[in-house]
Amino acid sequence: MACVWRLKLTLIASIFILCALEKISGQISYPIQEEMEEASFVGNIAEDMGLNAQQLATRKFRLSADDGGRYIKVSLDDGILSICDRIDRERLCGQTDRCTMPFEIILENPSEVIHGELVILDANDNSPTFRERSIPLQISEAIPTGARFRLERADDPDVGINTVVDYAISSMMF
Repeated sequence: MACVWRLKLTLIASIFILCALEKISGQISYPIQEEMEEASFVGNIAEDMGLNAQQLATRKFRLSADDGGRYIKVSLDDGILSICDRIDRERLCGQTDRCTMPFEIILENPSEVIHGELVILDANDNSPTFRERSIPLQISEAIPTGARFRLERADDPDVGINTVVDYAISSMMF
């Protein structure tokens, strides 16, 4: 008898999980440049989900983000997703190649959860720096023109094509 009850409970749990999974669907991704101005347009959530803006209110639309809604918001009037606060990619993700900010769109009647993400693209917004402000070199007059000298590495928090690739010493007037 206990075996029959376990089988029934397993069947009921399986049906419940399948129904719940059926209600969870979709993925929306928006690539954006870091440091965008407040109120910058990101995308039209309603349109991208195949809804009109009126359906957002009737389906009890909610936006859930790990940042508590600090960086993005959605207007229920038109379904526009926009920036609330500047996003500093380096502060958010460090020097990782891919920087994303996940969020969820939650709708009711019928229940639906759509996973989304902002893909934060790097801007060349950081200057390279050396640990020391000046690097003294003692160079003999006998050194031929074009000689090369090893310098310490410059640090640049930007990634990819925006990071330091090469640098050179230029003459300075004292």
